[in-house]
Amino acid sequence: MIMILISSLQIACPQDAYESGTTCICFNTDRQFSNGNCNKCASGFFKFITACKACPQGQNQDTTDETKCTCPVSTSFFVESGVGICLCANGFGLQNGACVSCPTAQAVAGHCLCADRNFNWTADVTCKTKTTCLDTQILNDYDQCETCNGATPDTTKKTCVCASKQQSYVQGACAYKTCPNANEFVSKITGECKSCPAQATANHLSCECAANQVFSDQETCTCDLYSISHNGQCIKCPGNAPADNNKCVCDVTGAVFNPDTKVCGCQSNQFVSSNTCTTCPVGSLPSQDLTKCECVGENFELKSDVCVCQAGFFTKTNQCLKCAENSISLADRSGCDCGDVAWNIDSNICNVKTGGISGGAIAGIIISIVVVMGAVGILVARMLKQKVDQRQQLAEGDETSSTSSTKLTDSKLLIAGSNYV
Repeated sequence: MIMILISSLQIACPQDAYESGTTCICFNTDRQFSNGNCNKCASGFFKFITACKACPQGQNQDTTDETKCTCPVSTSFFVESGVGICLCANGFGLQNGACVSCPTAQAVAGHCLCADRNFNWTADVTCKTKTTCLDTQILNDYDQCETCNGATPDTTKKTCVCASKQQSYVQGACAYKTCPNANEFVSKITGECKSCPAQATANHLSCECAANQVFSDQETCTCDLYSISHNGQCIKCPGNAPADNNKCVCDVTGAVFNPDTKVCGCQSNQFVSSNTCTTCPVGSLPSQDLTKCECVGENFELKSDVCVCQAGFFTKTNQCLKCAENSISLADRSGCDCGDVAWNIDSNICNVKTGGISGGAIAGIIISIVVVMGAVGILVARMLKQKVDQRQQLAEGDETSSTSSTKLTDSKLLIAGSNYV
């Protein structure tokens, strides 16, 4: 019954650990679960600021001090640039990988020093006359010539200097530095730890910038080679085209990239011809598909890159007006041609020419006169006939002589009137 109760217990592990039997295992192998969290460094690691660093090979964390590692007899634990090392204890010096006593010399930080600075401590555990170090060597703090592996001596020949400021010379070799705080990187300019720019994340020796950005040599986030800066953002050029002086290089010659619409385009009065932005002639605008120019206004057409009026129209005050009836437009569309008759630009009609009357015009006038005169004669004859009829009615019953005289007179009138019929 007791075993059943124990097995039914639930273990509440933190987010950075997972359940394993009756305990929790931290996801980070350099941490161990203790007191309900994964803050404690695991065995074989020591705490350096907020990080867990590995102890020297074969050594474990000090049981009484989490910030130290245990070291062999005659040695002591020492941290240099975040790296834990075991150095020879006071009075001992490192020779051939072992700590040996320095009976006739002084020991400093695990190295033996000769009492006389004119002597060097040698591998056979004796003090010998100091020799001049080679160009690739330094005279270290223990009066020993030390070869700089992958590094060069400084001007004082006291320190080995790595080629990159992001490295430090530790235990006879160049090693990259580490930063203790989150979102920090080791600057290649100063060799110190710096915070990444806003909206960027640290990646040990550099920073990961936002989209379309790169981490520059000046250690700032700038637009990459295929983007331009616009309103605080990096805008990608179309077709992955390169940028030149913060301007996208468009495929069409003369086209300009608009960062708001993110497309390349010609100017408002241009169309694309032979992959080049070409300006439309005066009085025309590019078509909607930008493949040609179209004249502005009605009855215009484009000829030889010039907007002119269509056939049958003439130009007046920047408009195309239709020519008068029975006329045609001139070749340059400056007016209309009425043939034998003059054209009036103000009234746009075909007038009689001012230089004389043509034969056809004269014939027309004569015919008109004849028609008019004939109509007048018929009218006069009708009026006279009416008068004669009236007089005959008045004269009935008069005397014979009077009748004869009246008839004679009427006959003359009838004869005279017949000339107009």
